[in-house]
Amino acid sequence: MRFLVLSVTAGNGHHAMGNAVIEHLKQDGHETKLVDYLRPSTKIRARIANEWYFWTLKTFPRIIDKVYANLLKRDITKKKKVSPLTFMTSSKKANRNLEKEISEFNPDFIFCTHVYTAYLVSEMKKAGKLQNVKTFFIVSDYELIPYIEYTTYNNYLLTPTEDLNDTLFKMGFKKEQLLPYGITVNTKFASHLDTKENTRTSLGLDSEKPTFLIMNGGVGFGNTLKLLKELNEIKDNPFQLIIVNGKNEKMKNKIDEYLKEHQNIKCLNLGFARNVDVLMDASDLLIGKIGGVAVAEAFNKGLPILVAGNAPFQEWSNVLYLGEKNAILFAKNEKQTKEYLEELLVNPSKLEEMKNNVQKIAMPNATRDFVNFMKSIYKKEEN
Repeated sequence: MRFLVLSVTAGNGHHAMGNAVIEHLKQDGHETKLVDYLRPSTKIRARIANEWYFWTLKTFPRIIDKVYANLLKRDITKKKKVSPLTFMTSSKKANRNLEKEISEFNPDFIFCTHVYTAYLVSEMKKAGKLQNVKTFFIVSDYELIPYIEYTTYNNYLLTPTEDLNDTLFKMGFKKEQLLPYGITVNTKFASHLDTKENTRTSLGLDSEKPTFLIMNGGVGFGNTLKLLKELNEIKDNPFQLIIVNGKNEKMKNKIDEYLKEHQNIKCLNLGFARNVDVLMDASDLLIGKIGGVAVAEAFNKGLPILVAGNAPFQEWSNVLYLGEKNAILFAKNEKQTKEYLEELLVNPSKLEEMKNNVQKIAMPNATRDFVNFMKSIYKKEEN
């Protein structure tokens, strides 16, 4: 079986979803490849998708929120000839490279992890190309991002919940196209290697203390030091922290200096961590971002999430949806984060209730189920 992932560098999430499936398929000896669609494109498009995207989130959050809100109000039954989508997918160099990659690799399956590639593949299908290739796109949030209605010619759409079905039907998708398997993440997040107590001990932490994991994403969003100072105001520090700073070495160093002066705080302060699955096994609650991949990883590990600070526009839908399910909490600032944690420490049954709700939403077998579905199609076609 030949499996091709068409992705876009826009943070870490899109590649992570594709690589999760690739790692699973490699174990069975299947041929796989991941292609970054915008890599051979003009620098302006590649930077818009990644560097400028995060810069605008940090610098102009309100303006970007308003732009995104207007996009969500679009008429999903009408497709515009000129849009941000058509601009981002109009690089002749990138499109030639994409067609070359598909032709040379000759895949049985194409998995699109970003709407740009899903749109282009859908258009190829519409034009009568790729007839012998099954194509997939994945919805990686709990709301349908703009322009999914342009991808209806793909064979299948993976979704995190059937609650999105009614809107997808209005967009032109059919029920048999929808695969409510969840978000594909690395299978190491699908199980626990050891007990929570043993995992804490292996990390040098207290085996019995409530443990909160603070993560601000691979690019190190947020002022974690400010949050740490606020949490240090909680009386007697009846908890311990694991902090993952990602690539933000400057923040890690600042926190190290603070911890030297405040040794009353039990804290494991890390930079870029490759054992996030283990850190989650040791924790009771995740404090940080709420992107679709982060949610799937945490929920698969049974962790509720406390969203600290304003969620970026594309993640606000996750806040609303999961908040209604009582699987997350949303704190407007560091002070409210502290207040929520104090409440959970005093009333641990509330945290247990959230954990139960997380289990109802989690789909830890998403990657395995998706791979098994493809294998079943492949066997039928072989026969």
